[in-house]
Amino acid sequence: GIGVLGWWVWELARPEHVFLYISDTHGPAASNRALASRLRAEHGVSVILHGGDIADAPGLYGPWWEVPFHDMPATVHATTGNHDPLPGFVERFGDPHGKVLRLGGTEIYFLPWGWGQAHADQFNDRVSRSVAANRIVLVHRPLFPAGGWQRLMPGLRLVNLVLAGHDHVSWDQTFDVGRHFVRQIIEVSGPKKYRCPVGRPACVAGTTGYLRIEAGRGLRVERVVIP
Repeated sequence: GIGVLGWWVWELARPEHVFLYISDTHGPAASNRALASRLRAEHGVSVILHGGDIADAPGLYGPWWEVPFHDMPATVHATTGNHDPLPGFVERFGDPHGKVLRLGGTEIYFLPWGWGQAHADQFNDRVSRSVAANRIVLVHRPLFPAGGWQRLMPGLRLVNLVLAGHDHVSWDQTFDVGRHFVRQIIEVSGPKKYRCPVGRPACVAGTTGYLRIEAGRGLRVERVVIP
């Protein structure tokens, strides 16, 4: 059997929660069949996070989301993308404005598409009062390197990870925010793909994937590529 030391090390390494992250799934259903099948095969998942762009029209939530992604292994929590019609989105996922998801020692802050100063003020206030060990921001349009993130500066200096989409590539890079380093990961999980912009190190184009994030004493992120 496992020794006392081995059990102690295993307990330290075991994640408190496991999240899956997908973004920009769009449609049609057939193009997301392999992704949905792989998500269903995941075990021990606490929640699935979606970075937005789920349906391009109100009538597409059914064929683009409910058909391929029925019976997921955990509840899906999403933020809005620029293509998501709001009434159908809110009906399925709730209003992301000001939403904070708390799971053990991890807090996930949702920024909706078109977030403005009021959202920034609310975010900065909530993060400043947080006692979480891990802090994640879920937003559709990447915060970096584009401008605008400076309005989130007080809060971002306490954030570990930003999960984004919109660019239809996979890109994992760390940014200096007032001498605090924030990791931003962009993921594309659907059929629509773009080329990597010039000058983006570690950007990967043309592949479909999702992230498996283990949260405990820190965050461990693994990208899973769908053939």
